Amino acid sequence: MDDYSFRPGGSLKLKGDKKKKKRSRTEQERASATEEAQRAARAADNSDRARAARSASHEEDDKSGSAAEGGSEGASGGVKKTKTAAEEKFDKIQEERRRERAKKKALMSHKDRVAEFNASLDRLSEHHDMPRIGPG
Repeated sequence: MDDYSFRPGGSLKLKGDKKKKKRSRTEQERASATEEAQRAARAADNSDRARAARSASHEEDDKSGSAAEGGSEGASGGVKKTKTAAEEKFDKIQEERRRERAKKKALMSHKDRVAEFNASLDRLSEHHDMPRIGPG
């Protein structure tokens, strides 16, 4: 027998390593897990349906309520806006900028983008250059 023929397998065992070993699941555990997942999916689906129905009824109430009240929602306990005017304006401007960037990117080919990137690198000072390491 050769002195180097023995090769231990597996990962390195460290002192104080208290990791739990994964135990295999029984068939019953697997069945209960899938049953729970299905139950949770049904509950989520039901809550989504209920939320959609509530929002649809609120929209109808808002439309009919604002026409009947002349648009006043303040002290009468109506539904308040979730965003302020400044937040709405900010979101609108952000969306416009996002659209502008997408248009600009769609107009440029990959070759144009690479050329623009190289031009921006050329404009940088020598401070940003990679230092030469080693001879030649």
